Amino acid sequence: MAVADPIVIRSHGANLYAVKMRDGLLLVDAGWPNSLPELRAGLDEAGLRLSAIRYVVTTHAHPDHAGLMQKLKSYCGARLLVHEVQRDSLEELNRFFVRKPDRDFEPIAIDAADLVVGSPSWEALRAIGVDGEILETPGHSDDSVSLLLSAGDAFTGDLTRPDMATQEQAAAVAASWRLLLERGAVRIWPGHGGPYAAAAIEELLGSRGWTGGQRD
Repeated sequence: MAVADPIVIRSHGANLYAVKMRDGLLLVDAGWPNSLPELRAGLDEAGLRLSAIRYVVTTHAHPDHAGLMQKLKSYCGARLLVHEVQRDSLEELNRFFVRKPDRDFEPIAIDAADLVVGSPSWEALRAIGVDGEILETPGHSDDSVSLLLSAGDAFTGDLTRPDMATQEQAAAVAASWRLLLERGAVRIWPGHGGPYAAAAIEELLGSRGWTGGQRD
């Protein structure tokens, strides 16, 4: 699936991406629990409807990236696309909202209608019309994943740039970026801010002497 420009919906400082698949849309990240109006407006502007969303995947289970997942499942029949490393963190997100109630949040429930993938995931994604894979890319959080399409578009959520990584994050961040580059990432679509060339990451890694998550 060659996707040059996904539909970008900016909501409360976060980016949501609607990627065209074989039949409908794959939504990458789901925003805050109250972000449905922004999502609907962004799709309307592109001439699309919420009902076109077939799958919803989150790059990590933080409130600004996964808060709307269950509501989309209930509201328009979307299915959740979940990497197995995210099961526990999605449950933790449910517990977070028990401690901090939000009337717009619907607890996330993974059931038989949803698609849970492991690594490698490309075969499972191809079966639903997505030519790409979900890669484990920890660094920002242990459950962080990135969607990498065969065209080289990488949706990385909050994966920390190498020049912004703390000492504690550095090894995991470098390894995650190396994985994306080795698998063919060309353009980065982050969870916040605008897209940029993956070559910028390779340059940052090289300038720090990081190879495969290790400092040479």
